[in-house]
Amino acid sequence: SNNPAISNTIIFSVFPTVTVTAEIDAEPEEVCEGETMNFTAVTTNGGDDPVYQWQVNGENVGDNQPNYSYVPANGDEVVLEFTSSLICTVENPVMSNTITTVINPIPVVTWTTFEDTLCVQYDPVPLTGGEPEGGVYSGTGVVDNTFDPEVAGVGEHVLTYTYTNEFGCTDSANYTVYVDMCVGISENIRDGKFIIYPNPVKTDVLYIKTSGEDIRIQ
Repeated sequence: SNNPAISNTIIFSVFPTVTVTAEIDAEPEEVCEGETMNFTAVTTNGGDDPVYQWQVNGENVGDNQPNYSYVPANGDEVVLEFTSSLICTVENPVMSNTITTVINPIPVVTWTTFEDTLCVQYDPVPLTGGEPEGGVYSGTGVVDNTFDPEVAGVGEHVLTYTYTNEFGCTDSANYTVYVDMCVGISENIRDGKFIIYPNPVKTDVLYIKTSGEDIRIQ
């Protein structure tokens, strides 16, 4: 019976062959020493379950994610090995482009010279001594790189000098200034008279101010 017999039917699924691609970008493209650099993968034809394997200088790093972040050293080579979960692919896994990291130096910033003590009644004083030149001074009583003892008030004040280099990398240095009441000294002596400061003397340096000129006695 049932001769000839008809078998079951098999339906074939034919998938197109696809090309797997992977490209990585860095944000920012350059960083300062100690800063984090972020890498992002842009891929095609990865399927439902792709595999992201990041590498730094040939060593596997990171998790199975399209993003990777770390604090690089200058000249590190970052690349992504990307594996698609699709069946009909060309060149799978595929290697991305290589990014060579650029790390810019942090400037060496110092501030070692300025007045240690100022009388509260003095006029605003331009701040100097920060190196390299071209930075910005800030702190209590500081406006436009000028320190006003009266605005700051009596006591110790920690001022800051901040410098940013041509790469956009920043560092800073502090300097402590003491504002004195200068008790027993006239607050506004003119016409050839003088001011002696600081009073009381807190350092081994004594100043005599006459008609805008400072005479240092050590």
